[in-house]
Amino acid sequence: MNFATENTYDYKKFAILYVDDEEKSLKYFARAFDEHFRILTAPNAQEGYALLEKHKDEIGILMTDQRMPGEKGAWLLERARQLRPSVVRILATAYADMDAAIAAVNLGSIYKYVTKPWDPPQLETTLKRGLEFFIVQRERDQLLHEKMSALHKVMIADRVMSLGRAEPSRQEFPRGGEDVSRSRADQAEGGEAESRRPSQS
Repeated sequence: MNFATENTYDYKKFAILYVDDEEKSLKYFARAFDEHFRILTAPNAQEGYALLEKHKDEIGILMTDQRMPGEKGAWLLERARQLRPSVVRILATAYADMDAAIAAVNLGSIYKYVTKPWDPPQLETTLKRGLEFFIVQRERDQLLHEKMSALHKVMIADRVMSLGRAEPSRQEFPRGGEDVSRSRADQAEGGEAESRRPSQS
């Protein structure tokens, strides 16, 4: 069942951006997952956000460590939510940072949190499910946009046709009025001629 589902999706169509201040963690992440996914990495939140801005149409998942020098992971996830709401956001955190993870969940800033050190097979499954969610959501939004665009075109065409049907009736109205006016004028003229005839008494 899972095998059939996974064959439906191209997991390299959209990239995964991983942000962590530990260089070893970045290298290990890339080495563990670049066979199955397109991987981008950044060493801090600011550089991660710059990469997201540059590749916002290519990134499906943003995963970030919470504890980093400077801005924290939760800050990056919230900025990402504002820039690109559809990007799947994952917070990687140690058990000591659970309060930050819970706060991020409550704010709606993240799709999921994973605890460090992470288990590679389990994280791979999480990343696949996250990309599937992103792809389905993107396809749904595109379909909705196409349907709305088609409906808008139909409505415009219907209005144009309605205006076209209404136009002849506007043109006929003066003609009808003119005919009635002439008829009344003819009747009045006939009456005057009758009154001018001499009485036969």
